[in-house]
Amino acid sequence: MKTRLLTILSVSALLLGCGSASTSTKDSSSHETATMQAPALADARAGLSRCGELFARHCQRCHELPVASRYSVEKWQRIMPAMARKAKIDAMTQDSIATFVLAARAEGK
Repeated sequence: MKTRLLTILSVSALLLGCGSASTSTKDSSSHETATMQAPALADARAGLSRCGELFARHCQRCHELPVASRYSVEKWQRIMPAMARKAKIDAMTQDSIATFVLAARAEGK
């Protein structure tokens, strides 16, 4: 589980670190790359939004939504499995929620 959460954190950091694609470059190949990255970034943001919806739906059943930045990554690694068992959610849903929580934490939310 710890390895899975660390992997999710790494992927989230990559997604959040992509930034916006610039189209004002002199090199046409750079422009092509930026144009190709825009849909991927939009897909990543849409996926993260879906993860946030799962977070809200499952976690609000029992308590108010926690502020992700309130806890360290290590603390979230202990919280998530315990809450997943209580909420009776599957591993895929747990991974999606963890992705959202760690991304929100990285943004300070």
